Amino acid sequence: KDLIGVVELFVEIVLGRKFKAKNSRILEFKHGDYSLLSDYPSKQKLLAFFHLTDWQENFGGFISIVQDNKEVLRLKHKANSFSLIALPAGAKYFVKYINVYAGKKKLKFVEIEF
Repeated sequence: KDLIGVVELFVEIVLGRKFKAKNSRILEFKHGDYSLLSDYPSKQKLLAFFHLTDWQENFGGFISIVQDNKEVLRLKHKANSFSLIALPAGAKYFVKYINVYAGKKKLKFVEIEF
C-alpha cells in the first residue's frame, strides 16, 4: 500500500471507523519561513502529521493550533514521529516563524487532511 493507504488503515484501527484522506502535502521550511493563519473559519477535520526531521524547540517552526485567539496545542517536531489531531470547528493552525538559530537546517513534514 502507499503511504496514504497505510495512514487511512491506521486511523481506522485507532478510531474504529473509516476516514478517507482529502488532501496531503509534503512541507519544507527553512530560516525565515512560516505559514499564515487563515481568516476563514475552519470546519471540523482530522489531521495527521509525519515529522521527518529532528528539530530543536528554540528554532521555532512548531505547529500552533489556536481557537478563539488562544493557543490550545503546540506540536513539536521529532523525527519519525506521527501526530493525529482532531481539529474542532473554528480551530486553525499555522507553522511558527523559523528563526536564525535553525541555521541552514530544514524542517520537513507530511500533512494529511481527512
